[in-house]
Amino acid sequence: MLLGLDISSSTIGYSLLDEQSGEISRYGFVDIRKTEKDLFEKVHNFFFMLDDLKFDKVCIEESLSSFSFGKTTTNTIILLAKINAMISYIIFDKFKIKPEYINVSHARKLIGLTIKKKSKKFPGIKIPDTKDQVFEFINKSNDFIWFYNKKDSLDNRCLDASDAIVIAKAEFIRCSKISV
Repeated sequence: MLLGLDISSSTIGYSLLDEQSGEISRYGFVDIRKTEKDLFEKVHNFFFMLDDLKFDKVCIEESLSSFSFGKTTTNTIILLAKINAMISYIIFDKFKIKPEYINVSHARKLIGLTIKKKSKKFPGIKIPDTKDQVFEFINKSNDFIWFYNKKDSLDNRCLDASDAIVIAKAEFIRCSKISV
């Protein structure tokens, strides 16, 4: 089983992909905002969830590969780098697995997803956010069940789970190409 992770400073999306069938067997998210304020506790609590999962490969979205540096604070970027490093180390230390990393743009390309960008020529045309485009792409090709909030709209943390699905599927494709 291949574990795909999309790590952010507030939510960690995860997905498990069966390497025999290429199908996602489990997916979800862990909201680390709701845990202790201490970074070590946040990461530690995430690993309680991992104890329930069986996997022998891990692929993590490269940190900082998709940031708009004008929209993200330096503190958030530093926090994300710390969380990524801590999770990577603990995966190696606890499970003896060296995580692989994949650039998010490359991952999307591998699974056949092209992100539509806003046009400077036609600023009035509405283009969905990147995360929404990823979610729609993943949702079209699968019968996933998602979480909804009390207002009956999609829980935004599901977008992190759909990103983790992209990471797992892309790594599966990348490994399939290498072994051929």
